[in-house]
Amino acid sequence: MDWVLPVICSLILRSGVGLYPYSGERAFPVYGDFEAQRHWMEVTRGKPISEWYTYDVSYWGLDYPPLSAFHAYVTSFLIEAVDPAAVVLVESLGYEEEGSRAAMRASVILWDMLVLIPAVLWFLSKRRISDSKKLRTFYYLASSPALLLVDHGHFQYNGVSLGLFVAALASVVSERDVLGSFLFTLSVNFKHLTLYYVPALACYCLGRSRTKGLGYLARLTLTILGTTCLIWAMFDARVVLGRMFPVDRGLFGDKVANAWCSID
Repeated sequence: MDWVLPVICSLILRSGVGLYPYSGERAFPVYGDFEAQRHWMEVTRGKPISEWYTYDVSYWGLDYPPLSAFHAYVTSFLIEAVDPAAVVLVESLGYEEEGSRAAMRASVILWDMLVLIPAVLWFLSKRRISDSKKLRTFYYLASSPALLLVDHGHFQYNGVSLGLFVAALASVVSERDVLGSFLFTLSVNFKHLTLYYVPALACYCLGRSRTKGLGYLARLTLTILGTTCLIWAMFDARVVLGRMFPVDRGLFGDKVANAWCSID
């Protein structure tokens, strides 16, 4: 199947969503999602790794796993290339110039092109279904309204964690379970929301171990633990976990606390 046109349409949809305003725009003193992502970039560029999760946590402190912090660091170079003032520590608080916003929008699309879209196409290449079903699945996974609105309307990068998860599924379908466990571990260490998928994958692996033996489970376990240890090696796990699961400040904090979080 020729995927050029569907991919182009998907990118056009992303670009179109980015033409609209976003929550918290110019809303002093905490602004919104753009400011959160921009602030994480200035922190990871301007502070040593030991301070990434402790610096000024009352103002959009980092609260995602370490891989997300490294992602902010890498993405900051793109933003800096367009508008250097956008990632200057302290001096850039509340910075919402057109150039930096356009660069941030572009960075979300770029990461989707690098991770999510290739992962979806890889997954679909392993599925023996009709072209029409593949096309529908592509739009469900790569261009769902919820994903586009959150990522491209409000400057999030959920497409990266979703793409890593879909790539893990493609690996599992290809019977490359060790690679799948590695990719899924990356997904969880990017955004811990993907912990939702752990029970399903754990049941799958336990089922496979009945025929593949304990050595199979040992390989998967070592892959997961080894990958996680490498990602977390430079961080204080207690501090990071406290930011990821902020029970001491009401779990959801004062920005997103609502009944739907608890119900979900």
